Amino acid sequence: MKRRWPWIVAALGGLALVVAFGLDRLVPATPVTTFETTPDTRETAGLVSWRNPPADMASFFPGSTRYVQKVLVLSDLRSQMVKRLGPKTVIDANSLYCFQIYRNDARLGSVLAQRASGEYGAIEYVAAYNTQGQIVGVRLQRIREPQSTVQAIDNPKWLSSLNGKGAASPFRLGDDVPAVTPPATQTADAVLESLRRLTVELNVARDHGRT
Repeated sequence: MKRRWPWIVAALGGLALVVAFGLDRLVPATPVTTFETTPDTRETAGLVSWRNPPADMASFFPGSTRYVQKVLVLSDLRSQMVKRLGPKTVIDANSLYCFQIYRNDARLGSVLAQRASGEYGAIEYVAAYNTQGQIVGVRLQRIREPQSTVQAIDNPKWLSSLNGKGAASPFRLGDDVPAVTPPATQTADAVLESLRRLTVELNVARDHGRT
């Protein structure tokens, strides 16, 4: 009898494996959901830092003495902005930093900082506006484009051609803005479209007493 126990144990173990395998075939497998995350590398517009206030104030508003930072909330004005910009326009931001410029107590205008999407990354720029919402100066404060593109659009003559433009201006290359060399065209168009949106956003906010 003692010699039979190993065989009995082995037989029971084999039977247990067969039963377990059969049950596994009968019970449906629990589905496993996998999640793949893709990092979002886009740099959104909106609350962009103004990197060099003293130099920009001296350039855009000679004689200015101070500025006051304000946040323009635009979420409730989006429909009016889209109406002026066009139905296919994508408005990136619900709010903007607006830096109000003064000479003592006299308001001279505003400076806004914004991003445009370049071919090689975000392009940061600042735009200065008078109290009527017209551009009085634009400066690129960060750009990663090739040198040939930088030379074309970070050019004082080309940037100064933007002065005087307002919410009704086309902001189109070869129209109200001088054309640039072909390698820089796509980047210049991106900057102009961003600047057009920013100008309309500021003017809509101004029309509603936000600035």
